Amino acid sequence: SDIRYAQNRATTTQQRSRVNFNTSTTYDIQFCNGIYAAVTCTCPAWVLATDPYTRGPFQINLNNDFSGVTISSPAAGSWLEFDSLGRPYVNPCSVTSAGTTVTVAYAGEANIPIAIQQQTGMVSY
Repeated sequence: SDIRYAQNRATTTQQRSRVNFNTSTTYDIQFCNGIYAAVTCTCPAWVLATDPYTRGPFQINLNNDFSGVTISSPAAGSWLEFDSLGRPYVNPCSVTSAGTTVTVAYAGEANIPIAIQQQTGMVSY
């Protein structure tokens, strides 16, 4: 739902948004505050989005509420970005949008792949 939130935020505000995978148990959602330069894949400033539930900064630590849950891919330090049309980009700069899979694991259980489709950004699991 947080990936869908980032995508929805990008399309409704017309501001590029992204999910940063900081570590295997932390991530945040940011938006580009300013005009995104597609040619150089740069943003003047990435700002933390507001969490609609807490009304605070959108920063998630899985250890706080979901002990044992980890994100095994993409690797820590990666991000999934959405343009104003909701198309996904993985660690841009990329000419075309790219699909990806976010893999979530729970201690003792099978990995759960969350697929983000190329071009449409449809999220499925």
